[in-house]
Amino acid sequence: MQQPPNAQNGETVLIVEDDPAVRVLVCAVLSELGYAFVEAGDARSAMPILDSAQRIDLLISDVGLPA
Repeated sequence: MQQPPNAQNGETVLIVEDDPAVRVLVCAVLSELGYAFVEAGDARSAMPILDSAQRIDLLISDVGLPA
């Protein structure tokens, strides 16, 4: 059985998901694997994070976000 990946160098993931239950689940899994994460409930909330100087290594986004 292959081991799941674990954060090695303090990678940070931005999760953009409008469903709170899904967002909580994704955050819990990432936290368990040692990843730092930032969460946003919609695209509008994610934009200031992306525009900031904060390092984001991976973006996980819902494909059907409301405008």
